[in-house]
Amino acid sequence: MMSRKRPEEHTAVIILNFKQPDLTLACLSSLAEMKGPPPDIYVVDNHSGDDSLFRIQESLDALVEAKPKTYRLRSQDADPPSIQRPDSAGERATICLISSDQNRGFGGGVNLGLRAALLDPAIQLFWILNNDTEITPGALEALKSVFREDESLGILGSCLCYQNHPEMIQGVGGLYRPWLGNIQHVLGGQRYQKVLGGADRPPIDYAVGAAVCIRRDVLIEVGLFPEDYFLYFEDMDWAFSVRNKAPHWRIDYCLESVVLHREGASTGANESEGKRTTLLADYYYQRNRLRFARRWYPGRYPLVHLTQLLVFMNRVKRRQWSLAGIALGLFLGWVPNRLKPKPPRD
Repeated sequence: MMSRKRPEEHTAVIILNFKQPDLTLACLSSLAEMKGPPPDIYVVDNHSGDDSLFRIQESLDALVEAKPKTYRLRSQDADPPSIQRPDSAGERATICLISSDQNRGFGGGVNLGLRAALLDPAIQLFWILNNDTEITPGALEALKSVFREDESLGILGSCLCYQNHPEMIQGVGGLYRPWLGNIQHVLGGQRYQKVLGGADRPPIDYAVGAAVCIRRDVLIEVGLFPEDYFLYFEDMDWAFSVRNKAPHWRIDYCLESVVLHREGASTGANESEGKRTTLLADYYYQRNRLRFARRWYPGRYPLVHLTQLLVFMNRVKRRQWSLAGIALGLFLGWVPNRLKPKPPRD
């Protein structure tokens, strides 16, 4: 059988959907308009239970019908595309819709897509995208160019800009402050053109999971994303695993790869507009903030644990009484069931 004749940096895009088909379809539409060879696309529906599967499949079918020489559909249960195609169909990009039997959270859902894409040895780069992102035309080609030039680069984040204010950067990655247990988005709030024309390129501890591209060898060496967080901190935990297990791989970002992000569209939390959050988002963020600190900085965990009282006072100041109860409960080690949000697994 003929092998796939693909560029060395052939890419698979992994998109996770949960009850937000409109956002996912907008993301897919922007991918279809990108410059350069089309990537394979793996969409994972995290057991939405609504009309997501039907609408996304209908859209993917329409894309294949409109561009039959560019895309081909792969069934979720099909053999790896590298061993099932003896003809020129191997030149087409694969599109695959994966239906999960439960809501596995961010890490578990992304891992379903990664496992499926890893079966194809032609794929060397894996671009994880939030479904609430829209891709600028040259974003992927910019990433591939940087990977091509630097063989030590293992993880590359895109430059996230606000969808409603595309001239402003949301972040290019994050820094973790172990003594306080909080994170900071690098270059967040700065004007894109000013940063692009400047010489300052501050380092990052991790690339934001909303738009992060990973080299195959890194996934093989380190493994997939952790699945015990459910929401938030998976991207940072995984990046710290890379730094611990395979420090020879660099983590960086590409300013030329611009991805527009609808902040809070996936979770309901929005720090740029009135510090808005939800019970679900706040619970998992605060719980996982403590979980991450205990896992990676056990010696500094007591101080991080103490800062939960500051979170509690902050929620009281905002008169967010349920969120204050969660913050205090996490400090005490017990959150009442009436306050703890039920994981959206159905």
